[in-house]
Amino acid sequence: MKTDPAINFMKNIPSVLYKLFTSIHTSIIILLSIVALSVVGAFFPQKANIEGMNIKRYIDTGGKLAPLVETLGLLDVFNSPLFIALAVLLLIALAACSYDRLSRKLLKIKKTGRSLEALKNHPEVLIFEETDLEERLKENKFQLKTEYQNESSPVRVYEKGVPAAWLSLLLHVLIFLCILGFFINTLFAFENVAYLFLNEPKKITIFSEKQKWNKLLKRMGGAVSGRNSADEYILTIKNIRSEYHQVPVLHYPDEDKIYRLSRGLGIKEFSPPGERLAPQKWASMVEIKKPNSEILDTIYLEPNKTFSGGGFSLHHVTPLHRVKFKANDEIVDIFSGHGFRLKGVDGEFGISRILSGTVFKPDGSTETLTPATTVYYFPDEIPLVREDIVDIRLGEKKHAKDFDFEILEIRDGFLFFYSKNPSLWLVGITSVLALLVLSVRCFCAWYRIELASENNTTYVLLKTRGALADKEMLLKKMTVIPDRAMHEA
Repeated sequence: MKTDPAINFMKNIPSVLYKLFTSIHTSIIILLSIVALSVVGAFFPQKANIEGMNIKRYIDTGGKLAPLVETLGLLDVFNSPLFIALAVLLLIALAACSYDRLSRKLLKIKKTGRSLEALKNHPEVLIFEETDLEERLKENKFQLKTEYQNESSPVRVYEKGVPAAWLSLLLHVLIFLCILGFFINTLFAFENVAYLFLNEPKKITIFSEKQKWNKLLKRMGGAVSGRNSADEYILTIKNIRSEYHQVPVLHYPDEDKIYRLSRGLGIKEFSPPGERLAPQKWASMVEIKKPNSEILDTIYLEPNKTFSGGGFSLHHVTPLHRVKFKANDEIVDIFSGHGFRLKGVDGEFGISRILSGTVFKPDGSTETLTPATTVYYFPDEIPLVREDIVDIRLGEKKHAKDFDFEILEIRDGFLFFYSKNPSLWLVGITSVLALLVLSVRCFCAWYRIELASENNTTYVLLKTRGALADKEMLLKKMTVIPDRAMHEA
């Protein structure tokens, strides 16, 4: 009775898929595809980097091949279905390879051994006219790993050094866990910014319905759990530290090239026209507590320093100031660095960064600054030309551009970035360990010797791995020079 070919095909699908995903060629193709897609994404503006980027804005700014870009999701490459599908395939391939290697180790599944004839005819075999090599290998701390029985003489396998097979397995597992950590972060990560001002508590949450996992649940018709107190924190800036130091004002000289060169070489004396204040340190003391008033921690933060704990991370980004001032009868309340318009004037006004804190002078003395800023103006006719119209301090009233400017209040604060990355620790640990294992795998020496004896002649096949493996040194330690090596020399 003939078996239906369709049934045979269905039965063979699992074995075919297993061979496909355990093949090194499959992994290389997937990795190259991910690299190619990442390179393509580098040439297109990404939504993650440009706020409000979409296909309409892409077309308005002169983007080409818009239908293809939209279909392939090239404006959001790293969240596109194609990129995610490739990452999933790589994850499956790594899992399959790890399982395949682990099963062979733990279940001791042995590959078919090399026969004596195959060993004798191997193009890299070394021939020794002696039979006591095994004793010398044991003296050099080689261990017998396995033995393949043949009709005439067994083929024995000796190994020494860092076990390459176990390192390869461990590397596969670590990369698998690293990619798995990226997937978990992609689904459950959350990030946002918070504007905090001195002694003004602000409640933040690390929950959002816009998280990819919640979006996925909605698409599948599942229920999204609502916000709860475990996801909420209250942040309060208890203290702010702003420090500046005085530096010379350096302008590019307007004189001729010879004169500039003489200044650069130190032949002509250069006297700076004045000094300016340069930021030296911005820091804040932040209290973190739960809605039930339980204080979790009070931390000292500076730019580029991160607090991690309680299920989220807090990053100190930059100082900011909220300024309330009066221009004639108009009350303006804005962030420093932002623009505003006043009635009856064509053009945009703005205020520069607030200078407040402590100045450290070159003579070692210090000075506490009264909060001050500069009001500037951009005319509509020449919008890129900035005109500084008045310097003003807190509590002062000054006249400029037909307006009486008076600063009423300055609120000192900082911009913070906070995020929830549930598997960031997993990605960090596995990445470092994978790099360490790969380094050991690439540099540390490993030797594998297959040998068999017949008629007072020993046939040896030597394989090495690792940059520190020295094949010639090993042969010298064996204190003999193989006849074939002598003949080839």
